[in-house]
Amino acid sequence: MVNGDSWSSTVIPPGISGGASAKRSDAGALTLTGVSSSHGSIVLVLLHPSIGTADTLGLGSSGSFITDGKQVYLTAGFNKGIVSLTTYDTIHHLVSGTFYFTANRADSVSTPATTTVTNGSFFNLGWN
Repeated sequence: MVNGDSWSSTVIPPGISGGASAKRSDAGALTLTGVSSSHGSIVLVLLHPSIGTADTLGLGSSGSFITDGKQVYLTAGFNKGIVSLTTYDTIHHLVSGTFYFTANRADSVSTPATTTVTNGSFFNLGWN
């Protein structure tokens, strides 16, 4: 949910735009992206992904929401959200988990508008 409204994306194979995807860097950082056909996108960046350890969003690892109108909301500061991985399979290249975060609009530092993402989940996202 984004600000109390339903939000979802569909898993689409690599190479096709839209849907949900995962990418893992050579250094092991994981980027998860979900794109909704009419409600913007959500991006999670996990610097040190692992199962059983909640990854705090804000400093280092991050969460963002980009509206269809291209307004960008970013986690900034301490304890802005949590990502908990339930599957992190580096052999089969699959990741699953849950998340939530509160993010500030990037272009309004003096009076930040915020957006809240709750009850987020992803299941068996694959990467190459």
